[in-house]
Amino acid sequence: MSLPFPVQIDRDRISSGDDLLSQELTQFKALEDLKSEFGQWIQILENEVVELINKEYQQFVALGNSVSGGNSKVQEIKHRLVLFQRQVEQVKQEVDATAERIAKVLKSQNQLLEERQRAMELILYIRAFQEVELRVGQVGGADSSDPEEVLDLSNQLIKLHETRNAHPEAAVMKSSASRLTTLCGLVITALCNSAKTNQEEGLDLLRQVHVLRRLQM
Repeated sequence: MSLPFPVQIDRDRISSGDDLLSQELTQFKALEDLKSEFGQWIQILENEVVELINKEYQQFVALGNSVSGGNSKVQEIKHRLVLFQRQVEQVKQEVDATAERIAKVLKSQNQLLEERQRAMELILYIRAFQEVELRVGQVGGADSSDPEEVLDLSNQLIKLHETRNAHPEAAVMKSSASRLTTLCGLVITALCNSAKTNQEEGLDLLRQVHVLRRLQM
């Protein structure tokens, strides 16, 4: 089953004044693609407006130079030119309004994406926190700890602190602060105990102790 293709914005839709942000035209399109497509049409319309103004002005000047006693005709063309300039200004205002609406939609979408990303980070933080709590409990109850296991736990705690610092205002961060400090203390104890019985990894274990103690400050 093939996916549907997005509907392209064409000149007929722009000329008829259709809603350019309707679901039919915006579905299956990324925001950046939609922004780029509107930008291209805005540039095309602006270029055509400039060409039409130049063409009308050249015709007006040529007629004024070639017609003798044609003041009434000149006035008629001037009147047409004024009307045309008003139409151009109206089109420009409509294009600017559409561009402003697009900018607002893009800004709103970006804010939603940022909130979604923040929520996902908090969910992952809670899951990681629960996993670390469980693992720390298992390590704390053992007579001897695997140095690789304890080092991995200390790295997980460091990541939890980094996430907490990235979102200090979140309620879950505030409520877990004391528990995170307790976990750091337990892992520091496990690191020290493991360093005593594992001389090869002792230096790495003690370095992690130093890092975790700085996090507790």
